[in-house]
Amino acid sequence: MRDGHLVVSVHDVSSATLGEAGTAIERLDRLGARPLVIHVIPSPPSGALAELVRRERRRGSQIVLHGLTHRAAGALRGPALLRLRAQVFAGGAAEMLTVERTDLVERLRRGRALLSEMGADVDAFCAPGWLSPPGIAAAMRTAGLRYQVGMWSVTDVVTARVRWTLPLGYMGVGGIHEDLIALLGGLTLVARPVAPTIAGFLHPHGVATSRAATRTLYQIARLLEERRPATYGDVL
Repeated sequence: MRDGHLVVSVHDVSSATLGEAGTAIERLDRLGARPLVIHVIPSPPSGALAELVRRERRRGSQIVLHGLTHRAAGALRGPALLRLRAQVFAGGAAEMLTVERTDLVERLRRGRALLSEMGADVDAFCAPGWLSPPGIAAAMRTAGLRYQVGMWSVTDVVTARVRWTLPLGYMGVGGIHEDLIALLGGLTLVARPVAPTIAGFLHPHGVATSRAATRTLYQIARLLEERRPATYGDVL
C-alpha cells in the first residue's frame, strides 16, 4: 500500500514551450505519474496551448495559473530579502514582484479569464519563481483564486489552511541553480518517511536531453513506488 501524496507538476507551460512541455508530460506518462498538475502561462494565448489545456483537463490534470506572462514588468518591489532572492534566482521571471497591487489583481483576473477561454476554470495560482509579494492572498481572493502553491506549501487563502510540502525537481537552467535544487531533492528523499506530501516538478527547458532532468524522473519513479500521485486539490 502506498502512503502519502506525491504531487507531480510541469511548470512554465506556454505557447513558447509547447514542444518541450509535451516531452516532459510524455516522460511522466511513461512513469504512470498521473494525475499531473500543469502550471500554465496563458499569455500570449494560442490554439495549440488551448488544445493542450483541454487535453490535460480531460485526462484529469489540475491546471494552475502560473503568472500572466512570467516576465518581470519593471523594477522589483517588496521586502529586501524577497528582492534579493529574486535577483539571485529568478532573473527576469519575477513578474509578481514588479507590479502594484491593483495591477496584480488585474493580472490574476486576466490570467483566469484566458484559461477559462481555453476550457479550464482554475482556482489555483503559483507565482513565477515561487515569488509572491506581500498581500498576494488578498489579491487572489479578489481575483477569485483560492489555492496558493509555493515551493514549500499549498495554502487555502480563504480558510488559511496550509499543507506543507517537500520539493524535488528540475529547474531547466543549469549551473549552480540546478546543483542547489539537486541538493534539496536529495534532502527531500532522506526526509520522505516523515513527509505527508512531496512535490516533484519539471521545467520544460532541456528536459529531453538533460541529465538533471533524467535524475529527477528517476527520483519521481522511486517515489511512485511508495506514494499516491495526487493533485493539490487532492492534498487540500
